[in-house]
Amino acid sequence: MKKLSSMAALGLALALTFGMTVSAAESATTAGVAPEIKQEQVKEYEDKSAALTEAVGSVTATVNGQSVTMTKEPVKPATLFEAEQIATDMAKEKAAELNLTVSDNQKIETKVVGSADIKLPEGTVIPEEGITLDISISGIAAGKTYVLLHLTTDENGKPVWETIVPDAVVDGKVTATFKSFSPVIANEVTLVEVGEEGAPDEWLEPRHPEQAQSAPAPGTSPKTAETLPVAGVMALICLAGAAVCAGRIRYNK
Repeated sequence: MKKLSSMAALGLALALTFGMTVSAAESATTAGVAPEIKQEQVKEYEDKSAALTEAVGSVTATVNGQSVTMTKEPVKPATLFEAEQIATDMAKEKAAELNLTVSDNQKIETKVVGSADIKLPEGTVIPEEGITLDISISGIAAGKTYVLLHLTTDENGKPVWETIVPDAVVDGKVTATFKSFSPVIANEVTLVEVGEEGAPDEWLEPRHPEQAQSAPAPGTSPKTAETLPVAGVMALICLAGAAVCAGRIRYNK
């Protein structure tokens, strides 16, 4: 009986130990890395980038008392795709600054309304406090909420996304302050109602059809819970085997 109790205790200890070693695979959201653009999506985003740049009109600023007009070019497809994927999460981080109050039956959504790779005329020096830009974008409307994603670099020269809340929004124009210039993506931020069971009403209609097969279930992070608790199952099998062996030992005695 003592041997049986000892083996059972050992088996339970193994089950608990192996079970604790099981971990979920790291999700893209947790890692902070947006999915990479697929080759078949490049042409789609080239066209989208061109159209979004057309939506951006003149970009002007006053630098050292002088009025300066910026140049603008289309944003690279991969850059626009990445910004589109992370925009909603970055808007959520700025919810308080955007004066957004999200209830339990609502979620934040974003839609790109304009994008451009904005550049200063050669030789223009950016003041330490930055430069306030007036960016004309067709479709911008006063009273709506917008957030700008700005691709810049950190102290090590690594590309990072910065979230900028506009200083002002009027019909057809946003005003914001920048300390460097590169791709800027303007996003309209809205609150939408969530379905009764906690899933968005449009859940079965993914933004990109090719993502339908890989879309995670509502409330599940991408790649989370894909790892089966193999070690824990094996430990339970070992425990069952130990119990059988102990029974045979008792019988033989």
